[in-house]
Amino acid sequence: VLMAKCPKTGAVAIPFIIYGGYMLAGGSLYVFFLFLITGIVSELVMLRGGFASTVRSFVPPLLMTLSNAMGGTLTMLLFRDSMVQTYLAMGMDEAAADAALSAIEAFWLAPANILLAVVLATAGALVGYAVGCKLLKKHFRPAGAV
Repeated sequence: VLMAKCPKTGAVAIPFIIYGGYMLAGGSLYVFFLFLITGIVSELVMLRGGFASTVRSFVPPLLMTLSNAMGGTLTMLLFRDSMVQTYLAMGMDEAAADAALSAIEAFWLAPANILLAVVLATAGALVGYAVGCKLLKKHFRPAGAV
């Protein structure tokens, strides 16, 4: 509805910035930057006629879903030391923090599980986008909301 109601530069980045701000408030600086970068990429995709394109207008919801699905995984993969420090600050000793992260990484960083997360997130984004387009056409446009 946002993209249909306001097809202007900046409108697509707003949900990414809000969600990234929520992650920043939760203490996840790296995921904030992930959402900020994907918001900028989404804006670039939508430039010059992207709002009229069915395929190009699917990119922002897909990137939002993939960023949400992969944010924690990327944090574990790229910034393991900061996660250990978080556990230490919560009162764990270093051996327990390392063992906890090793157990989490064994599942979440397995290539098959990363692939499964990406496939399921993409399928969910596609279904959500299709349902949203149908609702927009069937209910929002006839009601004059768009």
